[in-house]
Amino acid sequence: MAKQKTVLLVAFDFPPATSPGVERTLKFAKYIQQCGWQPIVLTVNQETFSHSETELELEHTFPVYRTFCLDVSKHLAYKGKYFGWMKKPDRYWGWCFTAIPKGVALVKKFQVSAVFSTYPLLTSHLVAGGIAKLTATPWLADYRDPLQCYYDEEVYDSFSVHRWLDRLVIKHCTKAVFVTKTAMSLYQKLHPSQEKNKFCCIANGFDTSNLLPLEAAEIETEQRFVLLHTGSLYARGRDPQVLFLALSQLKKQGDISSANFVLRLRGEHNQGIYQPKAQALDIDDLIEFLPRVSHAQCLLEMQQVSALLVVQGDIFYSQIPGKLYEYLASNKPIMALTKQGTETANLVTKEHGAYQVNSVEDVVAQIKSLVNTPERIKRDVDKYERKYRAFELAQLLDNICQNEFESKGL
Repeated sequence: MAKQKTVLLVAFDFPPATSPGVERTLKFAKYIQQCGWQPIVLTVNQETFSHSETELELEHTFPVYRTFCLDVSKHLAYKGKYFGWMKKPDRYWGWCFTAIPKGVALVKKFQVSAVFSTYPLLTSHLVAGGIAKLTATPWLADYRDPLQCYYDEEVYDSFSVHRWLDRLVIKHCTKAVFVTKTAMSLYQKLHPSQEKNKFCCIANGFDTSNLLPLEAAEIETEQRFVLLHTGSLYARGRDPQVLFLALSQLKKQGDISSANFVLRLRGEHNQGIYQPKAQALDIDDLIEFLPRVSHAQCLLEMQQVSALLVVQGDIFYSQIPGKLYEYLASNKPIMALTKQGTETANLVTKEHGAYQVNSVEDVVAQIKSLVNTPERIKRDVDKYERKYRAFELAQLLDNICQNEFESKGL
């Protein structure tokens, strides 16, 4: 009798956690079943996350196993303090002590055919690597982002341990998967001794099932033009200074005012950093600083506003924020503050009603156009659906398992 195709998904970010990385693994698990693969998820106990970082647990059509995760900041700190070296490669490395034995047991119990792990938590790769090594199971290492030091030179020197561990991951994994071709090419150049076909790309996407409840919801809209940014902003990589300067210019020219325009910044820590800057430019009346909301509420808000904003600085040239695919599915105008030639710009400029801007002049012209000339947008976004990404993963798993089967002469 043929061995059942079962994949063990090792993921720190999984419901009820609400971090951006949850959707990729969750939808892989949901849709890979349509391709004959049975997913089993290994993740951390719910107590690992604070209440503000969680939503209600979903019911799943696949088993989910959880183990205790030692958190340096909670379990090894003295009066709230701990040494910086204790959180390398991340503060959750203690998860290895419970997750590796559990994963080995799951591989044996369910006759797992392959192991999958997902970054940016490097500990997830260490867990999967340990399981794969001890059980001689093919291992697929998924990189939602490249290692930070490879695109942010400011942290390069402090990431020596991370780079060493990352080299081990690439050396021992069966395949390394990236969400953009630029990120994939970066790793191919960093690891010239590895075969190029060891690296592959499965992009992010959106899930139609997340959007279906919105069709029945009553969509409330405002009289003012609302430009929405979801997620945190910060000085290095997602700095809205160019946007703020453009708003100041538009206000002085009389093109916009608090009566007809609002920039809504939805996310953690934005107000404390950027409200003083807005006040200095006399545009604080044009900006709303609002706290994060659930993923479902976020998707609903995308339908209610006039246009959507993504800010992607130079250091993120190889990355596309996952929310951009949901932006595209909303059929709302999109303004991407990013340089030409970045992965984000390349995606945006292929789509109707989506615009790349990079200078104050660009932003001024684009906001004037959006406010004065409303658009009716209908994009063909089926190609971005997450179920098709899961089908790509299933094909990749089929290939590596077949190669493993043939290499053993079976």
